[in-house]
Amino acid sequence: FSKKLSGEYSTLYLSFLSWVAIAITNVPVSLWLGEPQLVPSFHLVWLWALVVLGPWIAVEGYGVPSIWILAAVGILSNGPHLASTWSRVYLDGNERWRRPFHYWVVPALIAAAVAGFVATQGRKSDVLFSIVFYWAFWHFLSQNWGLIRIYQRKQGDIAGFDARLERAVLYLGAFAPFAWRLAHGPTKMFGARVIHPAFPHWAPHVVGLLAAGAATLYLARLVVRAREGRAIAWIRPVFLVACAFGFFVPFVLIRKSGSAAFFAAAAWHGLQDV
Repeated sequence: FSKKLSGEYSTLYLSFLSWVAIAITNVPVSLWLGEPQLVPSFHLVWLWALVVLGPWIAVEGYGVPSIWILAAVGILSNGPHLASTWSRVYLDGNERWRRPFHYWVVPALIAAAVAGFVATQGRKSDVLFSIVFYWAFWHFLSQNWGLIRIYQRKQGDIAGFDARLERAVLYLGAFAPFAWRLAHGPTKMFGARVIHPAFPHWAPHVVGLLAAGAATLYLARLVVRAREGRAIAWIRPVFLVACAFGFFVPFVLIRKSGSAAFFAAAAWHGLQDV
């Protein structure tokens, strides 16, 4: 394994080795259980944000190579995440053909696009990994908003002002560290450069101030609600704090490796889904 870390093997090949480990550890469980949803309580999902501390400590404190972070995230988080996703779709005969375009055509198009980028630009295609970076950020953010919407619907607050304010808090709390990463770097993943517009160093501070303003207004409304003796669904503000934390650590605190920062965000995202 140390030989593979020496640079003689490509990132794509190392990723393949990680996927072999994922298949060995997760596919049998997925096939056996059919749909491995193993998290005991949905209301504990926000706790998984703490998982980003692992890569941060490993990379910044001990200089652990990013490929080790990739292997750990793949086996412990993204492997189960993907296994649980495809088992819900492709092992269910009723669901498998329910959305043929989404389940069959889109994956085929993505595979063809990746193959095209690799064939024309090489395995470290800046365009390919830029798409991965921006698409992943949107995907992570959308999943968190979807979870917030589930909480809102369960508590009968799907269209009120607080529900809309929660969206502003979530989005601004994610975009502030995202803007920081684009402005200050590092913006390299898997040896490729993430293509982005020139961000002035003050831009993340502006987004951060907007996020702080939205969060302050939200907190003030919670205080008013509590003083009036009305019930407060604490899981929603706690989850918003977890979301901000889950984006802040990878994009702001993990500075030595853009790849490891990406893997840290992916770890939290994967455990949320599982």
